[in-house]
Amino acid sequence: MAGLALLLTPVLAKEFLPLTIPSGLVEDYSVCRWSMEDGLPDNEVRAFCFTSDGFLWCLAGERLVCFDGVTFVPHEMPKAASWQGLAADRTGGLWLYGERGAYRWSGTKWTAALHDPVRWLHTATNDAVWAATAHTLWIRDQHGEKSFPLPVPESIQAVTLDAARQVWLATGAQLWRFTGSEFRTEVLPDDCSLTNFTHLAAGRDGTVWAAASDALCCKRQGHWARVPVPADAEGRHLELTSLYAADDGVLWVGTERTLYRMRYGLWPEVLQHEQSPIRAVRCLGTASDGRLWMGTGNGLLQLRRRYIRTYLTTEPLRNETITALAVDAAGNVVAGVADAGLYQVRPAGDLVPWPQQGLPDRLWIAALTFGSDGALWLGTRGDGLWRCRDGQAEQISATPAAVNINVLLEDHRGRLLVGADRGLFVLDERRHALVDVPDAEGHAYRHRVNTLLENHTGQLWVGTQNNGLLLHTTNTLWRQRPAVAGTILALHEDGAHELWAGTPDGLKSTNGTLAGDEYVSQILEDNTGHFWVGARHDLLRVPVQPLDVWRKVQAMPDELRRFGNNEGLSAAPSASGTGHLTAKTPDGRLWFATQQGLAMVDPWKTPEWPAENLRVVLQAVPVDRVLRVPPGTRNVTFRFTAPYFDEPEAVRFSWKLRGFDADFTEPTAERKAIYAQLPPGSYHFGVRAGVNGGPWSRTETGVMVIVAPFFWQMWWWRSAVFIAGAGVAVLIALGLYRWRIRRRLQIEQLRLRIARDLHDEIGANLGGIALLLGAAEQSQGAEVLQRIRAITLQSIATLQDLVWMIDPVHDSLADLLQRMRDIAADLLPASTHEFTVTGEPAHVPAPLELRRNILPIFKEALHNIGKHAHARHVAIAVTVKSNRLLLSIHDDGIGLNPAATTHGHGLRNMQHRTKELGGQLHITSQPGHGTTLGLELPLQPGITGKVET
Repeated sequence: MAGLALLLTPVLAKEFLPLTIPSGLVEDYSVCRWSMEDGLPDNEVRAFCFTSDGFLWCLAGERLVCFDGVTFVPHEMPKAASWQGLAADRTGGLWLYGERGAYRWSGTKWTAALHDPVRWLHTATNDAVWAATAHTLWIRDQHGEKSFPLPVPESIQAVTLDAARQVWLATGAQLWRFTGSEFRTEVLPDDCSLTNFTHLAAGRDGTVWAAASDALCCKRQGHWARVPVPADAEGRHLELTSLYAADDGVLWVGTERTLYRMRYGLWPEVLQHEQSPIRAVRCLGTASDGRLWMGTGNGLLQLRRRYIRTYLTTEPLRNETITALAVDAAGNVVAGVADAGLYQVRPAGDLVPWPQQGLPDRLWIAALTFGSDGALWLGTRGDGLWRCRDGQAEQISATPAAVNINVLLEDHRGRLLVGADRGLFVLDERRHALVDVPDAEGHAYRHRVNTLLENHTGQLWVGTQNNGLLLHTTNTLWRQRPAVAGTILALHEDGAHELWAGTPDGLKSTNGTLAGDEYVSQILEDNTGHFWVGARHDLLRVPVQPLDVWRKVQAMPDELRRFGNNEGLSAAPSASGTGHLTAKTPDGRLWFATQQGLAMVDPWKTPEWPAENLRVVLQAVPVDRVLRVPPGTRNVTFRFTAPYFDEPEAVRFSWKLRGFDADFTEPTAERKAIYAQLPPGSYHFGVRAGVNGGPWSRTETGVMVIVAPFFWQMWWWRSAVFIAGAGVAVLIALGLYRWRIRRRLQIEQLRLRIARDLHDEIGANLGGIALLLGAAEQSQGAEVLQRIRAITLQSIATLQDLVWMIDPVHDSLADLLQRMRDIAADLLPASTHEFTVTGEPAHVPAPLELRRNILPIFKEALHNIGKHAHARHVAIAVTVKSNRLLLSIHDDGIGLNPAATTHGHGLRNMQHRTKELGGQLHITSQPGHGTTLGLELPLQPGITGKVET
């Protein structure tokens, strides 16, 4: 066995021979970084882990945050302490450990598991939890908790768990294995005897890695070997800060300045300092999709494999914009580089100059195509047309009209067509010159031609600048109907023989227009059923099948996927708008000209949307999955998210509240749903997620919703209200019936009073007229006739008053006061009088009862003044105040003694009518000092008051 070990040692040493690749695998990966600018509370990320629901938890500074790809949400932590690590168990619990011990978050509260300082914690698939303090190994499983003290006084510096569930521990210069219930020291060869082991890692294949700050050792197949660690680009030691052994056998090594991927002794630098500056890689780990994550001193990083590979020239140029592409029959790709000449793709992954004799230096090549004879045709800017054949280049034509060439195409008849700034030309091989292609009128076409396409029937389509899409037939250019107007940058015929045009306004078709603001300069179809579109900033991948729907709705389809910097596209696609800027090789790979090199995509290796793994999480949901909404809640808000880190802005949600919504909502990036004024009842809210409207997640996340009613919305309350309402309705009906009967009685009584008034006034007057007429027949005296005339006039006035009183037009107090003004003018013709009104009577009603009684009182008072007072001045004042009518009549006549007039009929009538109105009447008078009459009447029934005189 010892001899076998000696034989294997050189082999192992050879396996770990160092090889430092300066550029390394930096081209195979892209980096996505989150920092404080993105919501991270601190750029110092010391630990992270993924829980079973897909969320990323990380310790940033002294804060614990939860991340779903969009938002960092702070989370509470137990006590104030120096926490240093996180772990997640299979049941969804989160473990936090550090100087204050270990705590577990169950979703509702933190529970302490250990109180000693914990330096390492691991959760196994069998629900066992392993933890290490400074001198003790602690294990908790289904059998209980056990503690195993370290047999030496040294403290534990690093811990890891291998595939065989053995715990490896490092204490200074010594390594230990814990198997079952005892610690065993690990015998190390001399070259692996390091002074201080600081990091340990174990792979699934049984490999164990032990590292110091500047050295690395590995145990594989039972043998330890020293792994040489290369120096960085500046000759310094790497200063290892973290190790992580991935499931695919790769060892990821984090240093103070960068990241390495070590395998088979190779140390390619994954992240160059210039590409993604790093200040110490603190921790490493992978998500469920296998992508590597890093916690560093300047943020949280995700390492993404590039799906787009960029080819650059071996000697970096000032401008590496690709201006033309072509593929020969063997699948070799050649490219024109702006102001640099002709280059070809080398399998090593770069561009090298095309070996041709006779080509000028720094030739600006704008168009390329291979002829059927294998010759390569070159169209240039400023130098006309060239042909490369058998290693020699020759200039065919520098015709002034075709000196600036944009596109070349050899048709099925072997003719070479040339699109230039000043028209379309055909190469005449016999004359060795370019011949104009005329337009429909037979004139030379002098508009710029950007692109050419020959379809499956041999028709030639011409894309122009500002002149739309043209059809070339029988040596003539025609405008095809329906036409595609404007500027045409690219042309493509799909598998269904439909023609598509790329324009500055989007993708268009001869059968319809696809609106949009995408600048489309490249169109290519792969072998997997997708279109690849070169837009202004990204490459767009669109399924071919939904294009009919795409055209009908005049919008980009939901299944569109963008490929940009995160997927490896280092620069935007070329937007020169000339020639063929795409190519497809026989192996199915796609090539795109960009502003910084040549981009290659293998459609078979691009990932699909992870719809079946996308999980929606509802936030603030009760443990019993039943959301109880109190009565009267104005808005019910559901907040949800879907942890997704590749393209979180592309996640779309759709939800439905069963029992309220008829169907799921339209896809939206909004992560909350608000329902206003939900009626009481039971509902079920369900939400699903997809990426850019693609296939929805396999499962739907939901919660029961119970909106509680108010007590008056309960059935028993409604029944009681119905019964009570019915009783109230009966009482109201009885009350209305009694009111109607009482009102009828009042009307009848009013009618009787009016009839009595007519009988007393008009009847008495008419009887007196009859008697006087009889006396006149006997005496024939003039005095009798005068009395008849006076009584007749009085009867007419009384009748007018009665008619005025019962007329509903005069039911306002303003009309009543105007009537009183007129009466005063009639009854006081010989006296100077004034009539004043205080208050606002315009909109105050005057009931019929008030009008029927106040006018006789007023007339009687004025009649007495005119007949007995001998007054020189009469002051009439009316005040409307607090639903009362105050009437004051003052004269400066001879006065009267009220006691001497108690037997008069006029005063008794006035008192009687005042009483009917519920008012009060006062008369103040002294002989020789005039008389004052004060009357206070309520404007509404049942209101009484006192006279204010």
